[in-house]
Amino acid sequence: MRSVKHIIDDWSAKQWIIVSALLLLITGFVLYGRTLTYEFVELDDALLILENTAVQSVSWANIKIIFTTYDPELYIPLTFFSYQADILIGGLHPFLIHLHNL
Repeated sequence: MRSVKHIIDDWSAKQWIIVSALLLLITGFVLYGRTLTYEFVELDDALLILENTAVQSVSWANIKIIFTTYDPELYIPLTFFSYQADILIGGLHPFLIHLHNL
């Protein structure tokens, strides 16, 4: 019978990457999985998602707005673009946005 050390030594780099990624994924879901049942938070979700008409529908005009409108305190066009994708796929429901953030 081979020892655990020999089995671990025989693992390829690809296997280590897969196992490490799975451990990170599982750890993330264990720590933050319950956030999937939460509603939107009034701290910033209202401003960034619920009241932001540029993320509530996907159009060339809205994509242009999120990439060209500059706010020196909060310039996050890729985040807004991901909100557009989330809302396009699942509507204005917090579950999908929380899942994507996980």
